[in-house]
Amino acid sequence: MLGRLFVSFSSPDYRLVWSYFVLNFMGMSMEMLAQGWLVLVVTDSPFWVGGVAGLWGAGQVAFGVIGGVIVDRFNRRIIIAVVQVLRAAIFLTLGLLLIADSIQLWHLLVAALVQGMLMSTGLPAGEALIYDTVGPKRLLNAIAVKQGAFSLARIPGSILAGTLIDATGFGPCYMVITGVLLFSPLPVLLIKTRYRRPPAVESLWRNITSGLSYASRTSSLRSLLLFSTVVELFGFSYFVMLPVVARDVLHVEASGLGYLSAAGSVGGLGATVILAALANSRSKHLMLAVTSACVGTFLLLFGISSWYAVSLVLPAWWEGPWPLTTPPWARICNSSPPTPCGGASWASTASPSGSPLSAAS
Repeated sequence: MLGRLFVSFSSPDYRLVWSYFVLNFMGMSMEMLAQGWLVLVVTDSPFWVGGVAGLWGAGQVAFGVIGGVIVDRFNRRIIIAVVQVLRAAIFLTLGLLLIADSIQLWHLLVAALVQGMLMSTGLPAGEALIYDTVGPKRLLNAIAVKQGAFSLARIPGSILAGTLIDATGFGPCYMVITGVLLFSPLPVLLIKTRYRRPPAVESLWRNITSGLSYASRTSSLRSLLLFSTVVELFGFSYFVMLPVVARDVLHVEASGLGYLSAAGSVGGLGATVILAALANSRSKHLMLAVTSACVGTFLLLFGISSWYAVSLVLPAWWEGPWPLTTPPWARICNSSPPTPCGGASWASTASPSGSPLSAAS
């Protein structure tokens, strides 16, 4: 039974990719929590919490197609290693500024923009590595298990970040994030699957325009892009504004925010098992519609709750269906006819974590 649920783990290279995702997602969960809480402390403004996250997303969207082309042209393992080292350098710099008590809002704005630009390359590189290691037949299962890595890593990451902030301050927390990011690419450097450079490489501009043209004339990708925009506008803002809700509505400190953030991942782990079991389902569009409706319903209930105990339970119910929206979406995208500009078309439809729409909150 477990063998069928986690069939993608039969690939040794995929196990290494999954290990990278666990470490990367742990760093990202700590980053999101610490960044939102830090901006709130520095500015005392919910607007700037959304504004910093929005700038992160703006960097990702603005650089997204170029990032996809880079993924097509260069070794994806090296791309991930370079991106993670650069991200670690950013957090090291912020950590030193925090320890020196010299942090200012503009530092966070610049860091967010650069982080978004880096992730516009790092995210599609990771997704491409999944396909490289498991192929098309086990792709949905592999993406589902990857979603499990996010939920699994977010539990200790969120709790650790909140606890560190309350116990030692922001500086040590940012130093721990730096260490996690530096260590995260080591598993992918051990992958034995060799990178195969495309036989014919178009010019950069030609590659970009080909990818955008392919996405625009493919009805399934246009629909997915619209879906992604709606989900980002009304869904991801929850993650961005959670520090504001925790402090101003639920009246808890950073450690309380950590437990609140981790609570949703419990439901996410359950969703991973369900989705892995449905890897061969033919009703991916129906799965996408039903799970999106569930996400919206439980998110609405969370929005009207002002009790910490209740709010601690609700995220598991709405974040449980949330991971179920991504793998069918990615599987539908990858089941489209082959295109020589896969990275560019992927980047044009990828769901950016922290879209500029988040600032609208």
